[in-house]
Amino acid sequence: MDKADDTSKADPGRNHVSAETSPRTPLQQRIEAQRAQLLQAHGVLRCLHDALLYAADDDALIYAEAAHVAANLINNTAEELDSVHTA
Repeated sequence: MDKADDTSKADPGRNHVSAETSPRTPLQQRIEAQRAQLLQAHGVLRCLHDALLYAADDDALIYAEAAHVAANLINNTAEELDSVHTA
């Protein structure tokens, strides 16, 4: 598809605070929790997109593209939270 939006191929250590760095603040913890929820929603929408691509309904392709757009928006937001989390 367009840009690489599959977070399953992301660096597994990306933006995780190691034990050697300072403890996470409550704000960092909230950001990380919200990012995790966004990535779960992204995964659901990707599955919905893939399922709709193979559906027999005439409008399924339109819905699949809508799910794909929503998944990309969520992924972009999660990536923005990465920059806030590491700042």
